[in-house]
Amino acid sequence: MTGYTHSITREPGVLLPTCLVLLSCFCFGTIPYFARTLTDSGMDSYAVAFYRYGLSALILFPILLRLPASRLKTVAWGVASGAAVGLGWVGYVSALKTVPVSTVGVLYMTYPVFTLLIGWLWFHDK
Repeated sequence: MTGYTHSITREPGVLLPTCLVLLSCFCFGTIPYFARTLTDSGMDSYAVAFYRYGLSALILFPILLRLPASRLKTVAWGVASGAAVGLGWVGYVSALKTVPVSTVGVLYMTYPVFTLLIGWLWFHDK
C-alpha cells in the first residue's frame, strides 16, 4: 500500500510561503489583544479602525484613479464592501471595551457564515 507523503522541506519554494502563512496567522490572531491595548490606552474605536483599514485605502486610492471607466461598478462594490468591513471593525473594537477578548474574537470570526448567507440570499450563489 502506497501512501501520499509530503514534506515541506523537500519541496522547493514551499518552506518560505508556508512560514509566511503561519506568521500571518499568528499576527491575525494577536489583533484583538493589540486593539484592546490601544482602546485601554485611550485611543477611540474609530481611530483604531481607521489605522487598520483607512491607511491601506489611502495608499491604494491612486490605483483606483488609474482604472478604466468600465471598472467603476467593480470599484463601487469594493469601496462599499470595504466600508462595511470598516464599520464592522469599529463595532468589534467597541465591543472589546466591555466584553472579554475571547468572546469578541469568536463572535467576530462568524463573519464567513454571514458572507455565505449574503452570497446565497442576495446573489443566489450555490
